[in-house]
Amino acid sequence: MRFFVFFFFLLVPSFVWACERCLEPMSIAESIEKADAVIVAERTTESEGEAKGDLSALPPFIDIDVLDILKGNVPEHKIRVKSFSGMCPYGIYFQKGTKAVVILAHRQSYYDAVAGHCSVRVLPYDGEKVVAEGKGMSLRDFAQKYLKAAF
Repeated sequence: MRFFVFFFFLLVPSFVWACERCLEPMSIAESIEKADAVIVAERTTESEGEAKGDLSALPPFIDIDVLDILKGNVPEHKIRVKSFSGMCPYGIYFQKGTKAVVILAHRQSYYDAVAGHCSVRVLPYDGEKVVAEGKGMSLRDFAQKYLKAAF
């Protein structure tokens, strides 16, 4: 019996699928360079599962409101973005009622992360400061540093 239990535990890990780790994460600058768009956004809706606190029911897509466009062209005021692939947060996700600077790649009918979970996707924004590389900075300073743009 002990041999069977030992043998079972040796085999089980080879059949378990988990979220893949990123071996070569991209920097903010690299993510922005490859992005189709960089926006300031707010999430104003949540899924039924999220509202109930059911973390096993996280949505594959979320809708976010576009507040400002820092790079690219986003013609809609509300866009659909890819968030979860099963249980894996490979896309763009932030909670209802929060704002963020979001780095996007345009797909056919939605937006997604530039390089899945290996790119920088969402930077917290409280309406005054963007948090990038652990430091808070104004949106103007962020744009000048990472987008080479002046407001």
